[in-house]
Amino acid sequence: MAPPVKRYSARRSAAGPSQSQATARGTQGRTQASQATQRGRRAPVEEEEEEEEPEQAEDEEDEEGGAAEENDRRVSLLVRLALSVEHSRGSLRREQINKVVFPNGNTRGFATILNDANIQLRKVFGLELVELMTRAERDQVGGAEDGADKDAPARRKKGAASSKTYIVRSALDPSLIAFANKPDPDITAAGQADLDRLATRNNLVNADDDEIIAAFSRAGTSILGWDLGGEGESDWYNIMCVILGLILVNGRSIADHTLKRLLKPLGLTATTEMLLPITTPKRKMKFPDFLGHLMKLGYIERQRAAAAAVAAGATQQPRKRGRQSQATQDDDEDGAAVEWRWGSRAHAEIGEKAVAEFMVDFMVERAIRDAAKQLRRQAQTQEEEEEEGDETAERAKDRAALDERGQKMREVMMRDVERSAGGHLSEVGKGMR
Repeated sequence: MAPPVKRYSARRSAAGPSQSQATARGTQGRTQASQATQRGRRAPVEEEEEEEEPEQAEDEEDEEGGAAEENDRRVSLLVRLALSVEHSRGSLRREQINKVVFPNGNTRGFATILNDANIQLRKVFGLELVELMTRAERDQVGGAEDGADKDAPARRKKGAASSKTYIVRSALDPSLIAFANKPDPDITAAGQADLDRLATRNNLVNADDDEIIAAFSRAGTSILGWDLGGEGESDWYNIMCVILGLILVNGRSIADHTLKRLLKPLGLTATTEMLLPITTPKRKMKFPDFLGHLMKLGYIERQRAAAAAVAAGATQQPRKRGRQSQATQDDDEDGAAVEWRWGSRAHAEIGEKAVAEFMVDFMVERAIRDAAKQLRRQAQTQEEEEEEGDETAERAKDRAALDERGQKMREVMMRDVERSAGGHLSEVGKGMR
């Protein structure tokens, strides 16, 4: 009888996998374990990235705060630099500003720094830092109306050359200046008391020049005290405005001999001694040196007539042969005539319209004063006596008539000045910012 067949293989297959299946399952298990490990490793990395986001935001805030501090520091440097040249009426070149404010050479934020510095200067000191005109821009003054002048900064931004020279000028409102010029009785009394104390002290002790100048500077009838203003503080400025006015009404340029001839009746000759403010290193100088001082400050400029004609794009007629007057022979050593013109600082700080108004107000005031005197004489010669009420009403009527007459005279004279200048009168600061 044959022995029974063994069933080991069948039981083995039913009980577990074969060797190849076990190997595959082992490989699959290791793969799943490695994937779980990778998932476990990836989770902390994502958590670390999530934790780094607040740190990056803090770094950006620190960078912004540092940039703001650097901007404020540069603004303060520019304000200090501007104030350092204001008292002496100096100017600043772009290179000087870059050397102090941008020592690293990166001047990309210059416009922002200049704007922020002007905000501080206007708010605290009533000043502003402006760029001067170029020679080409000065030669174009009077050839355009207000609308064209206002487009000058835009034209400069498109690549036009700039002077790269800046000055500090007043930014006070004209109405505020007018109010500060009104006479005040308290200021008048305080100033007179100060002068009386100084006069009493001089009987015992001789006061030095600085003390005398300080006392005169404090004296006056208004806040600004233009009537006194200290020894030499305002005289030179008034004379300069007269010179600018003569240049303006002579077609914006005047020959040297013509200017001397017009100034001679005012006592301004080559031997006249001028007194300058205490901020000037040389307090006293002759009138020719005074003109040179105004040139150095940038209020006027002296050039040869031929060069001026080329700069203005004009053609000069050749001089006629024959006998010339002594005034015509007043030329340079090489025979080229010399003429005077406005400088860039005069355009930036004063303006043609302001000088014209100064001249017109002076002439109208004198004319109205003479007319008022004539009316008073006529009133005194009246034989019939009028009642007090009628007299008051008549005076008010005459005053109103004088005011109306003065306004009409101003309008006519302003047109005459504009016609004499040869074109539209520019205002202060046009085309310079």
